[in-house]
Amino acid sequence: MTLLARGRPLHRLLTEPLLSVFGLFVLSFSTAGHAQQEARSGEELYIDRLGCWGCHGRAGEGGDGPALRNTRLPLWKFVKQLRLPSETMPPFAHNLVSDADLAIVYDWLDGVETVETPPPVALTLEGPNQVTAEIEVELTVRTVAANLDTSLADPTTWRYRVTLLRRDNTPIAQATLEHRLAGRKEWLEFTTDERGQAVLGPEEGFLPADGSETETEKETTTRLRISSLQANRYALMVEAIGGNESDNPVVFGIGTGIFTVE
Repeated sequence: MTLLARGRPLHRLLTEPLLSVFGLFVLSFSTAGHAQQEARSGEELYIDRLGCWGCHGRAGEGGDGPALRNTRLPLWKFVKQLRLPSETMPPFAHNLVSDADLAIVYDWLDGVETVETPPPVALTLEGPNQVTAEIEVELTVRTVAANLDTSLADPTTWRYRVTLLRRDNTPIAQATLEHRLAGRKEWLEFTTDERGQAVLGPEEGFLPADGSETETEKETTTRLRISSLQANRYALMVEAIGGNESDNPVVFGIGTGIFTVE
């Protein structure tokens, strides 16, 4: 466990909810495989794997860092802060902890959004880590859904929330994105709102919504592309959501992609 240099006063980390989510401690592992082991609980992840208790208390009650218990951050902001910190906090890479594991930690901390534990949908974003400003950013979104006969919600009614932000948490409004589900020729175009978000309906989503699938588990691959981005570091997030409340949905899965435009 390594204590990072505290180049900025801690009181600055307490002034904005997005500036510090997980402490100034980070665990090092010799192999990525160790990080991908099945976690028993959010508590195990928080304390044993990620070492968050060092700054935020053993139950997220706070310490040198701000309190995390009952965080008011929605899940996508919580995950984004860990993947792409805006201040002195170290980044938590995918080979250290998965998006699904972060959702489990968030649920254990009693975050404001309802999250299924473990999430029935795994969303993985794969693509280049760095591109030039003239090149279109294209990512592959792999969606694996398990237990599709769940009584929690009908997967054919799920929506998909896409969020695009700069490193400093600035949302990218009016960004044009396109996505194409595997096996289909047409690209679907959509535009982000003032929060840098777009919500796709079930018929536009990352899993087929025709109700014809009967398997309890299936995988789909979607191409997602963005153009006309200025030089910066970006976070792109995709969530599978349910429920009627747009500001507090049930989150069934989340995936993040981090890339730099030069």
